Amino acid sequence: MDADVLNRAYEREKARRKKAEALLEEKSRELYLSYEKLQESHEQLQQTLDEHNRQTEEMTRLVTTYTTVKDDLEIAASLQADLLPDPVDTTTHAAHGYFQPAQFIAGDAYDYFMLSESVFAFYIIDVEGHGAASAMTSFAVHSQLTPKLDGICSRNLHTCNNHADAVIATVNDLNNNFYNPDSKNKYFTMLYGMLDLQAGKLTWCQAGHPALTLYSEGKPIELGCGGFPVGILEEPGFEAAECDIKPGDRVAIYSDGITECYNENKGFFGKDRLIDILLQNRSSEAYQSIATVRDELLAWNAGDEFNDDVTLLLIDYKKPVDQAEWNSVATLSL
Repeated sequence: MDADVLNRAYEREKARRKKAEALLEEKSRELYLSYEKLQESHEQLQQTLDEHNRQTEEMTRLVTTYTTVKDDLEIAASLQADLLPDPVDTTTHAAHGYFQPAQFIAGDAYDYFMLSESVFAFYIIDVEGHGAASAMTSFAVHSQLTPKLDGICSRNLHTCNNHADAVIATVNDLNNNFYNPDSKNKYFTMLYGMLDLQAGKLTWCQAGHPALTLYSEGKPIELGCGGFPVGILEEPGFEAAECDIKPGDRVAIYSDGITECYNENKGFFGKDRLIDILLQNRSSEAYQSIATVRDELLAWNAGDEFNDDVTLLLIDYKKPVDQAEWNSVATLSL
């Protein structure tokens, strides 16, 4: 083999190796870039995994917190329900209520009790908003409106000249306790009243709450003078209203959670609808009338989850209390 042939073979081999080296270098660069991308992907994956773990831990913490809060709210709801009075049904009067919180606990509340041998006191409150903050105000109001002898209800009944002055004094006491322009205390509407079972006289103070409805001789009559809510003004100028009440009459008091219950297809439940349902069921016992309202309201709302607290109180006046019954009736307050 001559030198030319060897040179050509050498050049071909040299070119082949150079091409192979270039190809290897290119593949090495690609491999390095792939390795960098793999490293980047690994880092992103690790970040994603870390974020997932963080979110999982956060979710676990939130679930634990929610469970704790839910348990606490359920206990608070049970305690709030325990504060509601049992139905009363005596020879002289009857009282029944319907209470449905929008959430676990409510800003609405009602109560009734005997303040003396012949005076049956009652109230309904509706704290601004609903939920825990409103419920706290509701609890605070309930603690002050107590039938105990040292409570403001009993004190005002026995120190004021008449029932009208007594109901005004009680609502004024609440306003003095809850009004504070420098704080974020919640205000509330309320209707506080007294039924004189001996004299057949109804006396009440309406503080921004919907008017009560008196069903007498087959006719519903709205009675009330409006007024300002409790805790919104320093001197709101509360007034009392009075009317005679006859055996067989019924008093209905409610919160606006009923009348403002909204159905997307039908609109608001409305005051007229409530008054009409109670009128149609006027001959029924109070608890039966309340059951009818509840069923109608649940159907209107398409469920028991309301946007606002729902409260209804019915009081029936059956006959005047006589001396012989005073002691037995008075024991119902405690």
